[in-house]
Amino acid sequence: MDKLFLHTCCGPCAMWPLEDLRNEGRKVHLFFFNPNIHPLAEWERRRDNARKAAEFYGVPLTVLGSSDEEEWIKRAGEGQERCRYCYRVRLMQAAEEARKRGFTAFSSTLLVSPWQKRDLIIEEGER
Repeated sequence: MDKLFLHTCCGPCAMWPLEDLRNEGRKVHLFFFNPNIHPLAEWERRRDNARKAAEFYGVPLTVLGSSDEEEWIKRAGEGQERCRYCYRVRLMQAAEEARKRGFTAFSSTLLVSPWQKRDLIIEEGER
């Protein structure tokens, strides 16, 4: 697991994991895919900060998709199932992109956030 495809929701959440992973000698490729972030200005701010983090740590970054609030709300629903759907969509896309690029491992910076539902992220990641 020398190479890791790492989904990130924003630049600040990527910094601590990038620091640790790179200190362990891992090669990391950041992946920004967050169609759940709204409004568009917030999505752009997070994307731009993910770019800054990637540049600072000298790691590649792939940005996929954009923000479509109306479509996201229509598909995501409400409450706990909304969270599950949100994690599922992002982690499934991260897994697919990692596979396409030859990575054998992927993860998400969502796991280090105190504001996320860690058990649900793990459950959807294992799926």
